[in-house]
Parts: sequence; structure tokens; C-alpha cells
Amino acid sequence: MSQETAIAQCLSAIEEKLGWGERDRWTNYDFEQLSDRIHEATGTQLSITTLKRLWGRVNYQSNPSTATLNALAQFLQFDDWRAFCGQLEQEQPAPPKREETATPATTTAAAKVFMWIVGVGTVVLMLTTIMGNRKRAPQTSIIRPDDYRFSSEKVLSSGVPNSVVFRYSAPQRPEGNLFISQNWDVRRKVKVSAQDSLHSSMYYYPGFFRAKLIQEETIVAEHDLRINSEGWVAAIHQPSPIYFDPTDFQQEDTLQVTQKMLAANGYPLEPKLPEVRYYNVPAAEGLTTDNFTFNANLRSDYDRGSGSCQHMEVLLLCKNSALVVPLSAPGCVGDLSLFALGQNIDSNRADLSGFGVDLSEWTNLRIEGRDRNLRFWVNEQLAYETSAPEHVFEIVGVNFRMQGPGAVYGTWLTSHGQTVRF
Repeated sequence: MSQETAIAQCLSAIEEKLGWGERDRWTNYDFEQLSDRIHEATGTQLSITTLKRLWGRVNYQSNPSTATLNALAQFLQFDDWRAFCGQLEQEQPAPPKREETATPATTTAAAKVFMWIVGVGTVVLMLTTIMGNRKRAPQTSIIRPDDYRFSSEKVLSSGVPNSVVFRYSAPQRPEGNLFISQNWDVRRKVKVSAQDSLHSSMYYYPGFFRAKLIQEETIVAEHDLRINSEGWVAAIHQPSPIYFDPTDFQQEDTLQVTQKMLAANGYPLEPKLPEVRYYNVPAAEGLTTDNFTFNANLRSDYDRGSGSCQHMEVLLLCKNSALVVPLSAPGCVGDLSLFALGQNIDSNRADLSGFGVDLSEWTNLRIEGRDRNLRFWVNEQLAYETSAPEHVFEIVGVNFRMQGPGAVYGTWLTSHGQTVRF
């Protein structure tokens, strides 16, 4: 079996395990979640760009490294890539055996008798199965959402990390499995017992979440859950984030995580840059996507080695959606993805070159939402424009994502005459 065939089989197995639907509809968020899951399961961090290359979302001719292939195989519970390929070889069907050809004179009569016996036996078996199924056919119960109860309580009124205790009840003997999803992404649901009534979950980042109680594939109950941040939160992103003290990274309206701060926490810049995230989810209300202006100034403090592309993302967090704006060095705009309130816009189908800029210098980003229209400005130049959905979303906060050290200042948002300075 060729390497290309084995890789295709591996990717298909991962897609089946995830159950996220067609790969062509995966967004940048999906690849980010997959990167996290592989890291949690194997201890190996595969970058979003590497995963996009494997899944054909970024043009790249070289073969993946052995370390990458080992991580994919280990995510599927194999020891390494060799073990995965060995299993594939074992599953290959053996070539059919060549049977001796008998003469018609010696087989015609026997063949007729044999075919008659097989035909009668098949009919009898079918009738027996049908009658048996009629007797044993289970009565499919109807899922009634009113039979379920679902609520939650935060351990802390605000701030992260935070724990949430979910209280739920279901019919005594529900049909199928019961799950709880912490947020709108039901693919990350957790199986719970219908005989229990409590389930606790950790929330490492602030934001708005739509928690759900799910019976098999049916959402039977859901409610809003909002965790405010009590000012700025900065952390090295990983399954259990490493938080920085605000006195170390914030000076008035400027946020900065330096190379020295990363090194002090055991994170060198090579061979792979750590991802640094900044969050601010205030208690403000009434900020909406139909009438707003957002402003921030950003800078990357590392542009060598694995940081040559200076990838950044700016997120406006909304109830049940988000705006995700990418920035990068000009030469890396071929690997960008803009997410605009449910609309995924990839650089392989749209011109996102306006988001390419020298991020070693302070870069101004402004986003405007007016009359179902979204405009994105980079250094006072219109970078992209697209329509907004009819539905109006409430904006709850902001999130900056940077590769390695960087800084932000002058972050504010105004909507319907209300201004929030973060």
C-alpha cells in the first residue's frame, strides 16, 4: 500500500472518529479544535497549518514528517505510524483462490439440486426473520423535552478558571445516550448517566456559552451561560492554560507578553511558537453587530523562524457567534480565514491580501458594522467588505490570539452611543 493511500485512510478514520461532517465545510475553528484534541491525546502539538496541509486546505507538495504521522496514528489509538500501516495491510482482502474447473457433465445435475436447496432455504430464512422482527420490534419512545430538567450554577460569579455545576434530570429509562455540551459546539459533548443528576465542567476562558442537554441527537434543553473576565486575562494557550499576572502584562491600556515572560514559564520561541491569548469579557450589555465600531492596535514582537508569518487573530465574541479577523505578514495571506458571524471566507476563494501587513510595526485594525454591512480596515485601508446576516448578535467581549510575544493597545468598542474602553 502506498504512503498516499495510507494517509488518506488515516484522515478518513479521524473524520469518522470526530463525526464533524464533510471536511470541505470545516472552518479554522475546527482545525484549532482538532489540534487541541491531538495534543490532549498524544502530547504532540500539530499546528493548524500542518493540519490544513494534510486535509488539502493549503497547497503543499512535501510529505508529512514521521513525527506528524506518528501523532495522527496515536490519536487513533495506535502505537505509531508503522503500527497503523501494519493494521491496514492485515485488513487488505486476500486475492480469491482459483477453483478447479469441473466438466459440465459431472456438475450440471448437482448444481441444479444445490441451487434449489439454497433458494428454498433463503426463502424460509427471510420469512422467519420477518416474522421474528414483527414479534420483537421495539416501540420507539417519543422524546418529550418537558420530561427533562437542566440548569447550571457557576462556582465563581466571574473570572477564570471557573467551574460550572450542571444539574439535570431525565426520564428513568431514557432511550439512547444522554450528553451535556458546554457550549454551542455540540461535537464536544460529554456522556453523562441518566441515573445521576450532577455534572461539573471547567471553563478556562471567559465568554458566552450555550450549554445543552442532548438525548442521542436531540437537544432536549439548553440555556445561556456567561462568564465575565474581571478585566484582561492573558494566558499561554494549552488544554490547561498558563495564566499571567495582570501586573506583569498590563500597563494602563497596553497589553504585552514578552519573550522573557514566555521563557520564564518554560516556553522557548523555537522550534514552535506558543500561542498567547488575551481576553476581556466585561459586564456591559447593549453592544450589537448591527451598529458598532471596534478599534485596536497590534504588534508582533517575533518575525523569525516559526514566527515568520506573524499570524494573529482578533475575535469579537458574540452570543452564539463571533467575528474572527486574521492578520499576517504579506507573504502568508494565502493561508488566512475570515469568519464573519457564520460566514466562513477562506483565502483560497477570496482576496484577503488586505490583511497582510508588516506586524513588526504597530498595526491599526478597525471593524465597522452598519446596515447589514461589515467593513474591515487595516491601517486606514479597506481590507475587506461583506454583508452581515439579518440576525443581530450581541457582542460580549474581545479576544486576541498571537503566535509568541506581542502587544496590544487602544482597544475600544462603541455601539448605539455606548463606548467601552477595554
